[in-house]
Amino acid sequence: MEETKINISTTASDRTLHLTRTSIFTFLKTNTWFDGTIYLLSHPKLPLSKRSADLLKNLYNKIVVVDLYHYKEINDLFQKNRSNTSELHKLLTLGVVSLPIKTIYFSNTSVFINSVADLLDSEKSVILENTIDFIYLNERFANWFPSNDVKSSIISNLSDPKICESYLFKTSFDYRDNRYHLFMNDSKTMKAIIFNTFNDSQKYIKINQYWANYNQTSNKFSMRPINRKKVIASNQKIVSQADPTPVNLNIDISDISIIIPAYRAQDYIEECLDSIEKQGKNIEILVGIDNCQTTLDKLIQIKEKYSKLSIFFSEKKVGPYILRNSLSIHAKTNNLLFFDADDIMTNDSLSIILSYNNGSRPIRFSYFNFKDGENHLITNQKNQSVAHGVFFIPVKIFKSTGGFQSWEFAADTEFMKRCDANRILSLNLNQGLFYRRIHPMSLTQNSSTGYQSIQRKKIAERIRKTKKWPVPITPQLIELKKL
Repeated sequence: MEETKINISTTASDRTLHLTRTSIFTFLKTNTWFDGTIYLLSHPKLPLSKRSADLLKNLYNKIVVVDLYHYKEINDLFQKNRSNTSELHKLLTLGVVSLPIKTIYFSNTSVFINSVADLLDSEKSVILENTIDFIYLNERFANWFPSNDVKSSIISNLSDPKICESYLFKTSFDYRDNRYHLFMNDSKTMKAIIFNTFNDSQKYIKINQYWANYNQTSNKFSMRPINRKKVIASNQKIVSQADPTPVNLNIDISDISIIIPAYRAQDYIEECLDSIEKQGKNIEILVGIDNCQTTLDKLIQIKEKYSKLSIFFSEKKVGPYILRNSLSIHAKTNNLLFFDADDIMTNDSLSIILSYNNGSRPIRFSYFNFKDGENHLITNQKNQSVAHGVFFIPVKIFKSTGGFQSWEFAADTEFMKRCDANRILSLNLNQGLFYRRIHPMSLTQNSSTGYQSIQRKKIAERIRKTKKWPVPITPQLIELKKL
């Protein structure tokens, strides 16, 4: 990628700003190698204001607006019959006349899922020396140039076009709600999905929500920091903090250790680990088995699937919080994410969390509930509050608190209260970043430790009456055997 300078180009206007913003955001997030220029092609009849352009420049600093209205030839051609394919090559050439060669064009309805770097490998003949007019990644030019066969028009009119294979670029029409399960499998190989189902929301609720989640995240990236304060409720206590603004897009996905205590998790742990492995390469995963042979047997069976999985075993059953404390000592990164063995991460949850990390605060977020045995991908039950037990925290901040109490349950709620009392304020994100499995054996659902149990009510009353919250506490640890 260093030998050949690559630029990208897409359309932009005030009316379609949310589309362009989301498309560029996902390209940058999945193509971290990219350091070229982004060219925004402004349609003659759909202008892009300076304010909108400035918002997009908050995503990426090397953005140039190409106002096609200033090119008289293009304006003239737009007034003609745009289905005239004989004019297509001339129009396309004019459209990128001010752009350098080796420019990737994509529709502003594209959401990128995986890097396109392998498509730009000269050994695979996608980029050939200096002969490329541009690389066209989908068939959405039809918006500008309606014709019966846009792809054929481009092939016949461009001197050396490079049209990427259609199976790498799906459209959202392929994934109506009753076929959405196919998307999760296809997303492992596809480069991008082109959204064209916005006007058919009843049949495409799930896939449209996938776009909406990225749109929401990209909007937070493009918003300028503001001084306005907002009130956020945390543990019944009102705290004030600035609007959340991501730190940057240059995320080191490997600078995080996932801490997972596991007990009777043999039926869930593989799905949990699969969701983590999908987040990116070289993510450290530390699983602590709480003296459970069936969970150990399962992990031994599947451990080769995961590149940086470390398995630890406790000869004594101690509960999840002592395990969390003990596992954190073995972490080799600067950040921790405490996770549960029966839960599932959403796509890109780690990159979203890390984008907000400034090294000095915990980060909490919401989640989706789903019942065990159901398809978690079709749930829309997003919890309105942030999770207690699943959260992100820099190692140095976690050490400053002393860690969790050695209780069997509810120590995560106590940890939140202790952080708040010592002005270690969390950044709370109103985004569902994992799927929480509801099943009768979980600590929050079973009869002895669940929300309605006598034991949990006693712990809740103890937390409520606590007046002093000293830090650091002295954590209880257990010796772990590494497999």
